[in-house]
Amino acid sequence: MTKLKEIASKNELTDVLSKNELVVIKFTAQWCGPCKAIAPLVDQLYGRVTNVEMVEVDVDKSPALAKEYDITAMPTFVFLHNKAEVSRLRGANIEELNKQVTALSEKNPNATRATDSGSSASASSASASGTLAEVSNYVAKGYDVLNDAVHFGDAEILNVNAKDSSVIRKLLDTSASNGGTVVSDADSQILAYIPFQNKVKVFSVLVKLAPKSDDEDKQRPTKISVWANTTGILSFEDASAGTKALHNGELGEPDENGWCEVRLRYVLFQNVNSIVLFFDGDDEDASTEIERVVLVGSKGESRDQPKIEALAQE
Repeated sequence: MTKLKEIASKNELTDVLSKNELVVIKFTAQWCGPCKAIAPLVDQLYGRVTNVEMVEVDVDKSPALAKEYDITAMPTFVFLHNKAEVSRLRGANIEELNKQVTALSEKNPNATRATDSGSSASASSASASGTLAEVSNYVAKGYDVLNDAVHFGDAEILNVNAKDSSVIRKLLDTSASNGGTVVSDADSQILAYIPFQNKVKVFSVLVKLAPKSDDEDKQRPTKISVWANTTGILSFEDASAGTKALHNGELGEPDENGWCEVRLRYVLFQNVNSIVLFFDGDDEDASTEIERVVLVGSKGESRDQPKIEALAQE
């Protein structure tokens, strides 16, 4: 199921509006029950109506955008044609949302999403196949790549050399086989909290190591610890000590594409809502560098899967 992209800044939204004729902005919040209830149905709608771009804004993370669009209730859907608002919908009314998205779509049935059109789409498709092709031998029959089931709105990564929230997306991005690295900042440790949209079963963690560097201040990770179903990200003190970790291990030699497979005790990673990953290197004074992480397992049903009839009555 295709998930809505979360917009974190005015610049990101401006970019979306400049590249797409038909846009729906969903304003939401983590504490909003109806927002969570309707989310899977919004994702399904996004997958069906392919000429309309739909994005999500968390009002607590982006209050300036909420103020600009005068948002006072969640969820609120704002419908735009050529950057101009044509309508809006307040509340989790899936029937009315369907009607308004269809009406927007009919303004130009030949419109395309920026990510679905032209050479950029071809390039994205090619790079995606390259990434997934690299790890295909590690994804056994009956298992899935879980990266597209991550709830990036709540995901978090600490001690990385980046100033924006997109770094966790970069680490888990399967749309590009070669797109830079994630580097630790103050010391050698990287800590990531990864919640899922659905309950999942996690079979393994695939880590793509950066190419060996002559830079003495950079190193590959050698250690990994994994936790499941924590209430949030851990402290570095607990993480480095491996406190209550379900997996503590070493990263071995990578394959020809740079991938290391970390097999987990599958019985310990059933009904997983979230995982925490901790990486460290041998030299505590050097920066640890990782290119990608791919999670492998089985997807379950959405934790918040609602009934359409119930939503329509709200």
